[in-house]
Amino acid sequence: MRNRRTAAAALATGMLMTTMGLLSAGTANAAGDYENVQLVPRHAPTMCMEVVDASTQHAADVRLANCTGGAHQRWDVNHVGGNVYEIRPRHSGDKCLDVAWAGTHSGANVLQANCERRTNQRWWQRETSDGYREFLPTHTGGKCLDVKDAAKTHGTDIIQSGCWGGNNQQWKAVV
Repeated sequence: MRNRRTAAAALATGMLMTTMGLLSAGTANAAGDYENVQLVPRHAPTMCMEVVDASTQHAADVRLANCTGGAHQRWDVNHVGGNVYEIRPRHSGDKCLDVAWAGTHSGANVLQANCERRTNQRWWQRETSDGYREFLPTHTGGKCLDVKDAAKTHGTDIIQSGCWGGNNQQWKAVV
């Protein structure tokens, strides 16, 4: 009887450790943050979202680019409450991913700007069943972070556009 209890306890401990290992794998921490990741669109898996020319300036443009691993292509996706996140470029200090001028129309430009905790700098995250996510700016309904025209070329603008489930609106956080 004692051996059976010991075996059951060991099995339970092993299962718990395995589960904990599976949950902690990847880039997310317990708070739901993703730190120092590249954001890669599903439709262009060798491309990354980057800040143009590695700028640290307010209102610097954000675009699709060939992944190089540079700091200007690395992002922190910080959980700020509920299902709301700030997306911050790692190289720029206190900057946030921002829908320019709080635009509400499809095609509004996305850039980095001084973090001011505004709704056009806050993003809802909607996960797909296979680990990709859509980011929706909280100041608009039904808009998603989008690679313009689903292009796969270096230099393509990142915009907000009506959510339609396109592969150019689904992003993977890659270490």
